[in-house]
Amino acid sequence: MQMNLWVVLCSGGMLGLSAGSVLANPPDSVNWVDQGVTPPVRDQSLCGGDVAMVTAEAVDSLEAIHGVSQADTSIQQLIDCTAAYGGQGCNGADLVSGLKYIVAHGVMTNAAYGPYTASDGVCRASGGPLRISSYTQLPRGDCDALQAAVARQPVMAAVGVSSNTSVPGFANYSGGVLTDCGANPAPNHSVLVVGYTPDYWIVQNSWGASWGENGFIRLKRGNTCGICEYAAYPKY
Repeated sequence: MQMNLWVVLCSGGMLGLSAGSVLANPPDSVNWVDQGVTPPVRDQSLCGGDVAMVTAEAVDSLEAIHGVSQADTSIQQLIDCTAAYGGQGCNGADLVSGLKYIVAHGVMTNAAYGPYTASDGVCRASGGPLRISSYTQLPRGDCDALQAAVARQPVMAAVGVSSNTSVPGFANYSGGVLTDCGANPAPNHSVLVVGYTPDYWIVQNSWGASWGENGFIRLKRGNTCGICEYAAYPKY
């Protein structure tokens, strides 16, 4: 498990719906895991590659909604090749650095580029066949916009995770609905919001399936851990 040096840079199918834009009247509950479009929980290990990982997961989920069941976006390529767009390898990244890269160049699959190594590497190939047309960043702190976007597709978001594990919080979460993240640190960890109910957000983390609830955490609805502060999603 490692929280990265998360860099904030603010720049401007299923359920009978199509992905890519928000809903004016989103349903009360959504769970994209149950819809079968999200990739399995992964483990970023000691590399602060959560932005690359969550970018790949968001793109793969979008592709699955559009019927591409095995997109398998290369995480390691997003670690190695996104420096020009705000990526810093295992030292973190701007939330949309990987999305910017994919819009500009496309991206390869894990099989074509090589597996995730949990370490920095030299960029071995620029671009690839997997593409998105654009991306959208949600208004900062707008939890209604986050709900509307998640109703369409899984959404990337940043949370503030305290390094103080002596008190209950995100880092040492083991189950239930987390209602408080303590000192409310600045965003430093990227996650995938894969659903919600009227009471909580359903969030997929990247610390392996042994963490939390099989790799997931439920956060109290609202801006718990700052989850509504910085969020974005790819567009097909």
